[in-house]
Amino acid sequence: MKKGTRIASLVLITLLVVVGVVFSVIRFPLPNSYNIFKGFASGINLGKDFDGGVLTIYESSSEINSDDLKDLIDIIGKDANVIEQSENKIIIDVPNSHDPATVLTYIGENSAFKICTSSTIEDPVVDATGLKSAEYFLNGSTNGVLLTFTDEAQALMEGLDYSSNDNPYAIYIGSTAVVQLSSSMAGGVGFLSAGTKAEAEDLADRIMAGKYTKDLTQISSESYEATFGEDAFLYVQIGYAVAIALLIVLLCIMYKMLGVWASISTLFYSVATLIIFSLAEIEFNSASIVALVVGYMFFIFSHTFMFENFKKEYRNGKKVSTSIKQGFKKSYPIILDIAVLTIICSIAPVCFTSVLKNFASTLMITTILGVVCTLGLTYGMIDIYLPFATSKPKKLLSFKREVKNDEIK
Repeated sequence: MKKGTRIASLVLITLLVVVGVVFSVIRFPLPNSYNIFKGFASGINLGKDFDGGVLTIYESSSEINSDDLKDLIDIIGKDANVIEQSENKIIIDVPNSHDPATVLTYIGENSAFKICTSSTIEDPVVDATGLKSAEYFLNGSTNGVLLTFTDEAQALMEGLDYSSNDNPYAIYIGSTAVVQLSSSMAGGVGFLSAGTKAEAEDLADRIMAGKYTKDLTQISSESYEATFGEDAFLYVQIGYAVAIALLIVLLCIMYKMLGVWASISTLFYSVATLIIFSLAEIEFNSASIVALVVGYMFFIFSHTFMFENFKKEYRNGKKVSTSIKQGFKKSYPIILDIAVLTIICSIAPVCFTSVLKNFASTLMITTILGVVCTLGLTYGMIDIYLPFATSKPKKLLSFKREVKNDEIK
């Protein structure tokens, strides 16, 4: 590989990692869309340890079957814990919500969502099956509700006449018109403006509740606070950032350029962990923190073990390039053995209760990432950089001889 190609490769890897770090915390509206990118860190699903929730009990006049429960989870969210207390009574536990006046409040109090006129309420153009979702959205400086519809519902709405003022089409919840429509919603997506954020969230809750058609009567509802306090997750994030910063400083002091590449790998490891947590919707709780700490200990051990083997080979009189290669050969079997053993021990707990499952899932993810980052990314960057450091191993790699014999192959 040519010198220019090596430099370009290292710069590209560094830039990609920096972009990943920025996208972990930045928030911005997506172009030509009503969606907002909230950053990888904001996408983490918090458990009860770090966020509050709402616990509500409902009763129905008829038996609640499995399809009814699936419909509820679809409306409330995958994180909702729906417990069947009896044939016609259920308990719904929704985390990440401090306010009991959520979508749960409206379920059972109104009939289903529909789009129709006042004279066609019994025969709506679009019913609850045509609505995908309704959620609060900030469009610039305007609070509102983002609606998404199915393709079938969109086709039906496009053929409507919205010019009538006497009997206009509107979004109904039961027999109450909540929003009058003045035009079709292009692309199956619509935005309904509201005065304040609270009003917009309330409207979104009423519309989503209108998707559920089965009768339910709310018996009780109460909110609960986060176990560790309202700002606990913020403190965890601050502590996480400080720990990463200290680790990077320590690596760079101890191993110089080896530490620099390890630091870039550390940032990649952190960003990848956030992305996986967001996409896999793994609940983040106190057990997850313990697993993260163990995962980082393995990550740090893997790097220091490999680097010390590099230095040991060099102290024994080998060339820089040979020291790196031989040190890697002696390091990776041990690192892989520890990783495989950890993963095997984590398989069974994944099938158990949520606390053990979160711990085991997090530990498996961080262990696998630790192997990939240490033996793949870090060693790969060192291999690319190596030709620049062979002339000054002490200054650039912190390599020192203990014997003064000639270098041997």
